[in-house]
Amino acid sequence: MIAQPQPTKPPRWRPRTRDSSDHVSDPLLPANPVAISRLATHLDIAWDFDGTLIGHPASALLHRFIQEHRAIRHVILTFRTHGAERLVWSELAQHRTAPDRTCFDGVLNIADEIWEEVRARRERLGFVRHLLPCSGTERRYKRWKGWACRRHGLTALVDDMPAAVAAGCRRHGVALFHPKDFLPR
Repeated sequence: MIAQPQPTKPPRWRPRTRDSSDHVSDPLLPANPVAISRLATHLDIAWDFDGTLIGHPASALLHRFIQEHRAIRHVILTFRTHGAERLVWSELAQHRTAPDRTCFDGVLNIADEIWEEVRARRERLGFVRHLLPCSGTERRYKRWKGWACRRHGLTALVDDMPAAVAAGCRRHGVALFHPKDFLPR
């Protein structure tokens, strides 16, 4: 008996990109239309950088949204401090699907002093800090993105760490989206 060759699937022809965190992003992947429609109702959107615009499986979908919605004001909001916030543009440019700098209104970052106080407390207390009430500085840190959105007229935030930003978004009436919301269901 002669073995018959098995039919093979056609090769995948769509381009794929690999970002620095080894998540594979497919720019032609269909987005979740409900989440995209909800986000598109906002005319002023804040975008977290690390883990959202770069380093998330939905990053390419988010890039495409920004490029296709140039009439919306897009601002990058980051916890990066001490000059690291200035590296955002060069790091974003390393991703083939990423929107260029002209798609954004700018970058806003938390004050170095707030981050220093939070970092010092975390180092001093270690794991025990989870058992203690939040300090005033920790509360300011967790509410900062919501506060910054309200202060700058941004009505929505896309962020991969809701636990770190949800309190501020609720307090200041900012709609919060997670990047995974935009992946197809």
